[in-house]
Amino acid sequence: MSGTPEITLSTYSAADVTRWLGDDEVRLAQPYIDQVHEIEIDSKRIRALISGSMRQPYTASARLVKQKNGRESLISGCTCASGVDCKHVAAMLLH
Repeated sequence: MSGTPEITLSTYSAADVTRWLGDDEVRLAQPYIDQVHEIEIDSKRIRALISGSMRQPYTASARLVKQKNGRESLISGCTCASGVDCKHVAAMLLH
C-alpha cells in the first residue's frame, strides 16, 4: 500500500470533489452551496437536501467505495433529472 492516507467522508478535499465529479459540476455547484441543508453524515454516507429550481428540495447522497486498486471512488445519487454525479451532489460535498 502506498503512503497516501485513506480518504474518508471526514477527510476529503475540494480537489477530491473535482476529481470525482469534474470541473463543470463543481463550477455549476457554486450557487447551490449555500442552499444545502439537513445534512446527515455517518461513517459510510452523506445525505442532504438542496434547494433548487423545483418546489421540493433535491435529495442528494454519496458514499465512498474502495476500488481494487486501493483508490476511493464516489457513488452518488440525486433526485434531480441527472440522477448521479450532479451539481447538487457537488454542492453537498463542498458545503
